[in-house]
Order: sequence, then structure tokens, then C-alpha cells
Amino acid sequence: MQVSVIIPVYNAVHYIEEAVQSALIQPETAEIILVDDGSTDGSYEICQKLSQNPKVKLFTHPNRQNKRAGATRNLGIRQASSEFIAFLDADDYYLENRFAKAKEVFRKYPDADGTYDLLGIHYETEKGRTLFNQQQKNIVTSFSLKTAHPDVLFESFVKNETAFSVHTVILKMSSFVDELMFAEHLYQGQDTDFILKWIHNNKIYPASTGKAVTVYRIHDNNTTHNKVESCKFKLLTFQPWVQEIRHNQWSKSTNRALYRHLLAGVSCHRSKLMRIVLKLAYSSFFFIKNPWILPRLL
Repeated sequence: MQVSVIIPVYNAVHYIEEAVQSALIQPETAEIILVDDGSTDGSYEICQKLSQNPKVKLFTHPNRQNKRAGATRNLGIRQASSEFIAFLDADDYYLENRFAKAKEVFRKYPDADGTYDLLGIHYETEKGRTLFNQQQKNIVTSFSLKTAHPDVLFESFVKNETAFSVHTVILKMSSFVDELMFAEHLYQGQDTDFILKWIHNNKIYPASTGKAVTVYRIHDNNTTHNKVESCKFKLLTFQPWVQEIRHNQWSKSTNRALYRHLLAGVSCHRSKLMRIVLKLAYSSFFFIKNPWILPRLL
């Protein structure tokens, strides 16, 4: 098994060396694709030094522009040359035997387009822990992982019956098409949209679900801490998926879950009353504009 590990880098000067080293120690890592996204803190210079290792390749956007994570990962995917793709953020790290269980899955299921594993959390600071838990309220309660057959994985994921991260997926390069790349207009939520596209269109099997293989580091500067921006892009993320209800025979519970995700992107206001008002106003407008949806929800 030969894996290209794609690492988008933006101002991760304190973490990038550990991330790269955690990927290099994996026997299956054929190459590490570093894509600097216009870092201003010295990360780019560290990446230049790391790229002296023959397994590490460094790329940037034209003129070292900052294009955010979606476009940065897409550039990495286009530069990769291995049979499999895996992702790692520059401030996170892999644990030993990261790819061991996934290798078994691909051997057992030749039709597998990808696998997913359990994500661990490393709280760097107490402030980071507080901000993260506030932000994830009613979205992610924990990173425990329940398995689901590929045929029902999409609906299980939408209904929060299982949850996994893009940091733990391993995907076949041969299964990539333009429609399955990261949505570059989503500055947040692109990970969720990416996973939804893959589990809706492809066969993604569980691998290591009882033991974490990748560690997500929570610190004071995680982009997910920006609640207003997170809400805005949650709305943008789920608008097209709610429209897809019209063209798919999902269960009504799945349809309602998709609509609840959409509404979560409407109600960013601190006041509970104002959140309710915003949800009611948005729903009234949405149902008038899309009368077909009510029978799919009720």
C-alpha cells in the first residue's frame, strides 16, 4: 500500500515538523505533499527545509496566495502520485500504524473506494478546549465511532449516528473525479461537504473504529472557533444537500436531519428567542419557494 499524505500548511510554525515526522514514520507513506497556503509566520521556510527529504514535496499557489483549505488540498491531490490519498492538517499528527487497519480493509473489499477511522483529540490549552466544545455543541458530542455499511453510511452520517473526520479517511486515487474534489468556495464546511459527496457516491468502509489513528489538536487559533463564520458556511454547505432531497429516496428522518443542519446555519444569534425567530422566518421563506419539500419532511 502506497499513500500520498497531503498536508495543507497555514501558519503552523510550531507544529508542522511534528506533523511531517508522524507521516514519515508510517511504512506506507510514499510521499508527503506539503502545500503552503500563504503562511506569514515562517512555516514556509520550515517546509522548504523539510522538503530536502526526498519523500517530502513542497507546492504553493501562484504568487504564494492564501486560498484556504479546500483549494490547498485540491492542489495537493492534483500533485499526488500514489494509489491512495490521505489527509493531515499541519497542526495535527498521526499515531503509529496509521494505515494498518485500512490496508486490511482494502485487501478484504476490492470494491472499496475508501476507508474511515477514529479521530483522537489533543487539547493544547484549556481555552482551546472551551472554545471547541462551545462551537461543537449540538453538532459533535464526541469522536466515538459507530460502524455503518457503505450502503447506509450517508444517512447514518447525516443523522449523527456516526461521525468521522476527513483527517481519518484514506481514498483511492482512481476514484477521484472533479465532482468529488473539495468545494473551494466553502472556507469552512468543506470537510463535511467532501465527506458527504464521497459517502453518497462511493463505497467507504470502516477501518480502525476502536482506536484513534489521527490526533486533532485543539488550540486557541483553530479556524473552527469562529462561530459566525462557521454558521455562515454551514448554511452554504447544506443548501445544495437539502435541494438534493428532491432527487433522492432518503428516509424522512434523513431529510429532516439535513434540514436541521441547514437551519443550524441560520441561527448564529446569541439570543435563544432571536434564533427561533430567524429559523421560523427562514423556514417560511424556504417552504414558499420550495413547496415540494414539506411532503418529504412530514
